Amino acid sequence: MAEKLSIKKILLVVDSSQSGVHAARFAARFAALHKAKLTALTVVDTATLKSLLKSSVLVQPEMEEFGRELEATAQTNLNYVERLANEAGSSAEPLLKKGSAHSVVIDQVRQSKPDLLIMGTFSSSMIKRDLSARERRLIVDEVKCPILLVP
Repeated sequence: MAEKLSIKKILLVVDSSQSGVHAARFAARFAALHKAKLTALTVVDTATLKSLLKSSVLVQPEMEEFGRELEATAQTNLNYVERLANEAGSSAEPLLKKGSAHSVVIDQVRQSKPDLLIMGTFSSSMIKRDLSARERRLIVDEVKCPILLVP
């Protein structure tokens, strides 16, 4: 007899890509359907900002301003997921963290031990040119829980 699948905790990686928006919509409905706790995690990639500062692409005031803009966008994305969850008859716990995206997500998975990680997809052609796609690929390679990728 097959073991019953129980999904009680879902971690959603939130970003503003098209697949990320689709993943947020799916996660909100999926969490409501399963009566699961939904945590919406977004990461302000300060590691890349620091790298740009170190290589003199940005100066300190530019990095700080860009960081504030990224944080405001991240908060807007979290608010969107909360609204989606409420509309689906559920709720979402917002979580905004800073650092290297894949490291933060992997650490959060280790801490919260979700039954399922949901995030937007990426194409192999994107990985060559898109930093966020590379970060997502690293997450897929290292996370030790089931992952649902939403196109």
